[in-house]
Amino acid sequence: LAACQAIGHWANPPSLDLVDGRRRNPAGDRVIDREFVTSLLTQLVQNSETEIRVAAVKASRQLMIRLAPEALVTLARDTESPESLRVEALQSLAADSNIDQGDRNLLFVELAKDSSPSIASSAIGLLAASNGEAAMTVIRSELGNAATPVRQACIAALAQLERPAADTLLIELADQFIEGTLPSSVQLDLWLALKTRASDSETI
Repeated sequence: LAACQAIGHWANPPSLDLVDGRRRNPAGDRVIDREFVTSLLTQLVQNSETEIRVAAVKASRQLMIRLAPEALVTLARDTESPESLRVEALQSLAADSNIDQGDRNLLFVELAKDSSPSIASSAIGLLAASNGEAAMTVIRSELGNAATPVRQACIAALAQLERPAADTLLIELADQFIEGTLPSSVQLDLWLALKTRASDSETI
């Protein structure tokens, strides 16, 4: 753990020694082998316990090192890691054009059913931006999810998809609102989604 923290502070080390507290003047030309460190941090994220994994991710941020996709996938799936790091890993994977799109979409589909509402919601939104057909399948399944954030993400994704099947589902939800069967927790989300699609949809 301490080694990870030291790596992260390599470019900007603390002015006081961590052992005896004395002030020190580190060399101004400290050089680090970024290729080696990237490989090392990737291995730590993939193969270590959660505490070390989080420290390795933090070190990669401090050094502005982009972790390998394999490490990001491991992190995104790690239910013991902080949700914020898992969401960040998902977003990084979504932005990496070098990752196979099919593999990435499969990961989004998998994590759309994650026990964490935050992770599931993020995965649904990212899937909607990447593969509309797969997103529709997931949305139909998760609209009845017990977690409000997941239902909200599904409704927002329907507006994002901009396709007839999604508009039809929004209309079905609007009918539930009229009938009084739509949960109050998602009524505002539905109104915003309908408003977003009203000017472009032929059915709304």
